[in-house]
Amino acid sequence: MADKSRRYTIGFILNRLSDEGYTALMWPGVMDMAAEMDVNVIAFPGESLNDPYGFEYQSNIIYQLINEHSVDALIIPSGIISNYVGMEVFGEFLNSLPPVPIVSLTEKLPGIPSVLVDNKPGLKDTIKHLIDVHGYRRIAFIKGPEGNRDAEERFDAYREVLAECGIPLDEKYVAQGNFISYSAYEAVNAFLLERKIKPEAIVASNDDMAFGALQRLREMKIRVPEDIALTGFDNNPEVEFILPSLTTVRQPVYELARKAMEMAVGLLRNEEVPETVILPTEPVVRCSCGCLPLPLTWIGKRYQMSKRPDGNLLESLLKKIEREMDLNFITGNELRLLVMNFVQIPDTHTPDAFLLYFQTLLVAGEKEIDELFNWQHLTFVLRNSFLAMNDDIPDDLYSLIEDTFHKTGIILSEMIQREQTLLRLNQRQKSLQLLETVEGMSQTLDLDVILENIRRELAFGTGIKHFYLMLYDKEIQFRRGDSLVLPDTLKLQIAFSDNADLLAGSGPVRYPSKDIIPQEFWPAGDRFTMILKPLFFMEDQFGFFFFEYGDFGGSLYEALWLKICAALKSSILFSALNKAEKKLLEALDALERSNEKLNTISQMDELTGLYNRRGFLNLGRQNLNLANRLKRSGHLFFLDLDGLKSINDGHGHLEGDYALAKTAIILKKSFRAMDIIARLGGDEFAVLTLNSPDSFLKIVNSRLKMNLEEYNKNSGKPYKVSISMGAISFVYPHEYTMEKLLNEADQKLYQQKKAKHLNRE
Repeated sequence: MADKSRRYTIGFILNRLSDEGYTALMWPGVMDMAAEMDVNVIAFPGESLNDPYGFEYQSNIIYQLINEHSVDALIIPSGIISNYVGMEVFGEFLNSLPPVPIVSLTEKLPGIPSVLVDNKPGLKDTIKHLIDVHGYRRIAFIKGPEGNRDAEERFDAYREVLAECGIPLDEKYVAQGNFISYSAYEAVNAFLLERKIKPEAIVASNDDMAFGALQRLREMKIRVPEDIALTGFDNNPEVEFILPSLTTVRQPVYELARKAMEMAVGLLRNEEVPETVILPTEPVVRCSCGCLPLPLTWIGKRYQMSKRPDGNLLESLLKKIEREMDLNFITGNELRLLVMNFVQIPDTHTPDAFLLYFQTLLVAGEKEIDELFNWQHLTFVLRNSFLAMNDDIPDDLYSLIEDTFHKTGIILSEMIQREQTLLRLNQRQKSLQLLETVEGMSQTLDLDVILENIRRELAFGTGIKHFYLMLYDKEIQFRRGDSLVLPDTLKLQIAFSDNADLLAGSGPVRYPSKDIIPQEFWPAGDRFTMILKPLFFMEDQFGFFFFEYGDFGGSLYEALWLKICAALKSSILFSALNKAEKKLLEALDALERSNEKLNTISQMDELTGLYNRRGFLNLGRQNLNLANRLKRSGHLFFLDLDGLKSINDGHGHLEGDYALAKTAIILKKSFRAMDIIARLGGDEFAVLTLNSPDSFLKIVNSRLKMNLEEYNKNSGKPYKVSISMGAISFVYPHEYTMEKLLNEADQKLYQQKKAKHLNRE
């Protein structure tokens, strides 16, 4: 039983640190409730069990460090963690956990208190909206992973709504997905290309798959929502800002996480905790279904009533506003004075007093962006209520009222823009601060110096109060499918807490690996939120990084972690090279290649040796900014390897990989050494050129044609390599982003491929 004389520590298992997606919604709820209940949190971002993508499976190792000495209770988002395994494997995982109270999130587990989402209400209302408001009847559905409770409930909701509305269920309109973006990409191919159907709307089982479907529809030049409407599920933060903004279903993820934390602490306090808590979902209607955003639907409407409500106009407006809004952002006296100034406009024929007081209220104190949106809502309610109470308003007064609220919109827009700019600048400064810290870590290949750099830079460059780094005696290779058993001991190489180096003068401390860190080194005093991350590079495991979660976003901490992993791998490679190679020149050459690989591995495509999408976008943005500063122009080329699917189907995927690698060589020969060439993924390539004249496009076309003919003549392959290309130029001064350039070049590519197709016909 937990010791009630000390502060409880709750373990929170999650898939990864992130600034977006499902986890980003859940994590704040856990942290906020932990602060309110005065409990510690240790997060274990260990990824889904047996994650099939990349090297994410390596993170599963941290689950072996969860024990009753480090946590008093556990919160597990079971649906996420078990995404790629059956319940038998997940049951074995649960049995491996320490005997502490557990609360399950999003999945009902026998004998374990669970906090669940009722998926059906929100999704059923969303699908009914597609049917009742927009008249859609050919509605396709992309399912989540088989065996997942949430996925099954969402599909049941789809079937039930169709039955209730008299629409037969057609299996051609149902595709299997797995909550991953790419599975929806394939689902769209199945609907439109394989089954030759064109839905009026596509309902994706989560936002990630909705985004994947949107990407594929864009590639196919199918407009959303004009040609096909689209909806998601989750209401992730980013979906409000994509184009078009996504109609989706809001999960109460923040509330789920808060409730799970409350229940976990309740179990430790021997309080009565319900076996199951179910929270409802609700639709969030935006543009992707064919609706306008809510504020736009109000603009320009004149609401009319047959009579003004009884009583004074001021009092009527106040009562109306109080009924329709939560007014915790404005005092009663402030609201009364604001409305009083407004109702005087018809008599004074000027809105100046109202606008001046409105602006005064806005600039008083620090306003968060969310609070500014509350003020925007207040202006809409005030406007609509006033017009609803005045059915015979003269045209000149109507114009004056509309002009007044137009000006409040301008004032609010300026305030929101200012706050967003300050937020971006603050985040940028934090990012630069962390990136400067990161850069200082890998200026050497000596392990002792690297560790000292990490300790010094984190202690004085980030404001992180507690951080610990633990290493194995030597790296452990962990391949997919292996059973990794932790060594008996770990070495605590860095222990920094409350501005003190706890290992000063003593050196590393060896301790049993079943513990996260030795008990005497645990943060003491203030409540803490800590993160445990395994240190690995591809298949090599080095140890663990245990640190406080502070002011930086999850993605920046991921960047810090990646740099530490790369620095450690760099040191290990250097040591191995020195032992294996005695000749100085050969050792230096090998070291240079190794370092270059380590520094660029996260931005390079392993198959072709070109930049990958991340590397291309990062380097491209820098070069676009440089082009503007130097008043230079350039081109963005979008290319793809024609017929890759035919090569894969006819000759095997190894032959397809060979064709992609040769395509990369042909592109290098066709462009200049200074040009930035990348494989974006699949059969798609892109090239950014600076200081390239108008004639450069013709030159590249000629080189590309010549190099392709030379390769096909000498390759001896039963197929020919063919490349389609689209290009867009940019001229100083320009306001292009990499994304916009890629999009326009992609359109040019589409036109060329269409022309090729017509020529073949």
